[in-house]
Amino acid sequence: MSDLVDAKKEFLVAAIQHFKSQKKLAEVMKVTPGLVSQWKSIGMPDARVYELHVKTKGKLKAKFPFAA
Repeated sequence: MSDLVDAKKEFLVAAIQHFKSQKKLAEVMKVTPGLVSQWKSIGMPDARVYELHVKTKGKLKAKFPFAA
């Protein structure tokens, strides 16, 4: 597995912790909990990482180069 995928997975774990549950994260992102579950194996898409950065007003920050 690549470092990039690992970084995206770590970001997802932080996002779930921030919102206290996978279900709440799905609600905030306007996706299904099943999609959030898929992200656990493939990592969050770049655009979704940036979206969470904006929605949390920087409380969740991507620490890797793929997120602007």
